[in-house]
Amino acid sequence: MSTAPKVLIVDDETSILDTLRILLKRDGFEVHTAVGGQQGLDWLDNNRPDFIITDIRMPGVGGIEILNTAREIDATIPVILMTAQASLQSAIQAVNQGAYHYIQKPFANDELLVICRRAAESRQLKQENQALKREIRRRDASAQVVRPIGKSRSFIDVVQLAETVAPTDSTVLISGESGTGKEVVARYIHALSERTSGPFVSINCGALPENLLESELFGHVKGSFTGAVRDKEGLFVAARAGTFFLDEVGEMSAATQVKLLRALQEREVIPVGATEAVPIDVRIIAATNRDLEEEIRRGSFRGDLYYRLNVITLHLPPLRDRADVVVEGPAGVVELLTSLCPAMKRRLAGPGHRRGSTTSTPRRRRCPARRSCARCATPTATTSGWSPTRGPSARRGAARTSRARRPDPGPATGAPSREP
Repeated sequence: MSTAPKVLIVDDETSILDTLRILLKRDGFEVHTAVGGQQGLDWLDNNRPDFIITDIRMPGVGGIEILNTAREIDATIPVILMTAQASLQSAIQAVNQGAYHYIQKPFANDELLVICRRAAESRQLKQENQALKREIRRRDASAQVVRPIGKSRSFIDVVQLAETVAPTDSTVLISGESGTGKEVVARYIHALSERTSGPFVSINCGALPENLLESELFGHVKGSFTGAVRDKEGLFVAARAGTFFLDEVGEMSAATQVKLLRALQEREVIPVGATEAVPIDVRIIAATNRDLEEEIRRGSFRGDLYYRLNVITLHLPPLRDRADVVVEGPAGVVELLTSLCPAMKRRLAGPGHRRGSTTSTPRRRRCPARRSCARCATPTATTSGWSPTRGPSARRGAARTSRARRPDPGPATGAPSREP
């Protein structure tokens, strides 16, 4: 593959095209030419140059239209405008509309080569800058992502493969028994991908009837069926620039499988009742708990759809082979929760837990009845951690008891008696 900067030259004069092609090829550029603006637009539909050189005034499509189209396709593509009738006003207009440079015919070859080299360097720097920004965003996002729990060798291999394929846009098929964490792995792939800023949309294909599933996937237009009172976009469109997770894809009917196959092949969907296709920009992750190869032999699943989905396969081992994630008993629950959230460790340890201590000491509790409790007079009533013979309450109770039992001293000496 050539690493030379790719340049598109657009002009209605073939002599200018030939001259520039020879000049730039000698300087190491990969040169493509287009006679007229319309041919230049057609070339841009299927190709991406590193920069463009175009004449401003041409029959039909002019250089300004080439400039606007290039900026719509990729704003980082430098466009150099050239004309034989230059003026200060036209130069200012071209720069304001986003032109990289403005040159007047006839021009010196050395001057043009310098401008072209700078344009190619500018394009390369912008691409590197964008790539670095995407990498920084991906690393920042991955630093906040929680890795799926599991210590078994087979599960770690699956997670490492998921981390490898996450930055790509390849379709992923996740297989495994129910409850093994297929959606968890799918969300993990989305979080590590370059589509992490987009939505993660999921649907269970086995939970909806055929007609409703088709409407949810592809959308519908108003009046297409009873109850369709307004247009509705499908989940393929709603997940634009993100990830679409198709859970239990093996439960689809044959008719829905055909439409899903077309969506994967053409990257477009046709809503129910519509006649025009809608382009989609989404990454597909599918999951199933069935053996799709066996379903193909039985004739209940399409082989061509399977090969479209089975670009990268992740098979999650069953839980019985992953004893490290099976929680056994209350102690296992506490260990799992404290590993997920260290802040819960103090809460789960109990009210008597001391920092740095591995045991808990129950706190003393005061008698809730205090004055009217019959157990307070019993010395053995200490099973709850409270004792009637300890603490200030017990001492106050003992003082009241001694005053109540003190004998009456009778009338004071010298006091008059009330008896007759």
